[in-house]
Amino acid sequence: MGLDISMRSTGVAIVDEGMNILHISTTGGTKHLDPDPEIDCILRADIQIRHVIALLRRFCPTVLVIEGPAYGAKGSRACQLWQFTGALKYAALNAFDGKIVIAPPKTVKKHITGNGNAGKDDMIEAVKKRFGLDIKDNNQCDAFSLCVFHLDKTKRR
Repeated sequence: MGLDISMRSTGVAIVDEGMNILHISTTGGTKHLDPDPEIDCILRADIQIRHVIALLRRFCPTVLVIEGPAYGAKGSRACQLWQFTGALKYAALNAFDGKIVIAPPKTVKKHITGNGNAGKDDMIEAVKKRFGLDIKDNNQCDAFSLCVFHLDKTKRR
């Protein structure tokens, strides 16, 4: 299971060992649930965590691959995202017996496109070219790419 975590729209992809997509979606999508930014952040995180936990329980993946932090992010948004990521990891640890892997964004981008600084459209195009998949949502594309990265990495060993 791959997770591209975002405060607004987390991408989720679940694939089998043959890279067949069992599930692909985004969670969240709601811009504002409360006028207070701190409460809004908590409410959005809660909705997304519940969705991810339900998918973990439904599909029982053995590995959860989460995109690592973007260290260039700044300000309160970055802090909220790091808090949300920590809360989601904690919830996942309590919801399933699998392994959690953190994948550096630039490493995944390089693996998929050949360029660690690839943009969202580059990722979508590379996935379309390599796998014949027409994934239009960049969060879903990144989540799928996390799965591919992990499966490719572990097959080589």
